[in-house]
Amino acid sequence: LNRWLLTRPCPDCQGMRLRWEALAVRIGERNFGEVSASRLQEFQLWLEHIVKELTKAQEKLVAVVLVELQSRTKSLVQLGLDYLALVQ
Repeated sequence: LNRWLLTRPCPDCQGMRLRWEALAVRIGERNFGEVSASRLQEFQLWLEHIVKELTKAQEKLVAVVLVELQSRTKSLVQLGLDYLALVQ
């Protein structure tokens, strides 16, 4: 049976295990799959970078979510879990 099984990434999601709708969402230069595969420390730096690029209108729309993401990420990094990826 093993000789007929192939291990290769899905051509639609490139192994990210997300539907195309989720992969179509882009935040800055990265899609949702790339962001969720980030390690916590990298994600924390990326969030800081994204916040600086937002317009005032965009910032108003996502302010509550950003504060929550930054708070939770900071807590996990302080606990020494910065090596984990968001998908974990």
